[in-house]
Amino acid sequence: MRPGRLDIAGPIALSSPHRRVGTGEPTSDASARTDRRYASRPRLDAEGRAASAAGRPRLAGLGPFMEALQADAPGADGNGVSEAGGATCIKLLTHPASLPASILPVSAIVGLMISALSIPAGFAAVAAAAAASALLYDRDRRRLTALLDSVGCDGVLRRPLLAAPGYVYSYFDLAGEYSRQDYRFEPSGDARMFEAFDWGHASGYLAAAGHDWLLLWLPAYEIRDGCCPGYHIAAVTPSLVRDRGPAELSLHTEEGDYAKAEVRVRGGAVEAALEFRPVRARSARVEMAADLGPKKLKTRLAESRGGLSTGAVPVAGRPGVYVLRGAVSPSAARKIGIEQGQIWGLGLGNYKARLVIDRPWRRGAVAEAPL
Repeated sequence: MRPGRLDIAGPIALSSPHRRVGTGEPTSDASARTDRRYASRPRLDAEGRAASAAGRPRLAGLGPFMEALQADAPGADGNGVSEAGGATCIKLLTHPASLPASILPVSAIVGLMISALSIPAGFAAVAAAAAASALLYDRDRRRLTALLDSVGCDGVLRRPLLAAPGYVYSYFDLAGEYSRQDYRFEPSGDARMFEAFDWGHASGYLAAAGHDWLLLWLPAYEIRDGCCPGYHIAAVTPSLVRDRGPAELSLHTEEGDYAKAEVRVRGGAVEAALEFRPVRARSARVEMAADLGPKKLKTRLAESRGGLSTGAVPVAGRPGVYVLRGAVSPSAARKIGIEQGQIWGLGLGNYKARLVIDRPWRRGAVAEAPL
């Protein structure tokens, strides 16, 4: 061993029980714990009707559209989620209730301008605009009803549909005057008749949420059938999270502080092990840094004030099937089940493992490695 340097023999083991940063909760089997969590929730049958254990009354004869809207309402689990076979049943991230809200204010302004010249004409303009918005609402409702009546919770179609496979990208940021919306479909194949949506073309996915913003990049099918064109059926699929790493980092400061870390993605979680030998530094930490394009996020994985520390953060996400037709508002994050600061899927962006030694009165020492 060279003088002035601390050597740690051998790799840092990641098989020891992990503990979540800031708690004593073991997290070595994050995916199993997630399975137990959602296995305890009420499930739906293939038609989307709640099991009796759900404790929430269902109204008979409403049809698939109203049943889907009722599923969006807060239920027994507090977040309006109903599940089939462990996955969220089809949920609407776009529904026709948003159409009149966007049209009526404009019609009211136009009506007031016309009423300045003629009160009867102003009332007539408002009435005409309201009637037009009602017709658009009814058309959109009928299309959604036809779509929901055709797609089962497991992706099996009750009748063949013309659709194109690909990915849907949605970014919605409510940052005041700089608010931004971006929505597009990226096709990965030609349109054809499908008897089931299995998302076999998918190679990964991403869902990330922050303060007043939501970003989604999900495998999807664009409906081009005459019954309900323009909608997208998208899925959050935890099995698409691929294993990565390990990324190994080491850091040695001028004062003699030494840290070594190992980070990997395994079993739907980002796992980290950190060994820290302080001399003058206060602490060391391991993070995952994500560059998602319009946004950047850092997720703390483990920290130590001396000795060995481990941690694991689940990134597989909650399985679900969703209907989209425009940029998804951050308020819909609750329907998806993602919380502020979370990243699911680890697709689309660039990800790095980051080791930091915090030093008093000085900038922290940093080492990074691709993940």
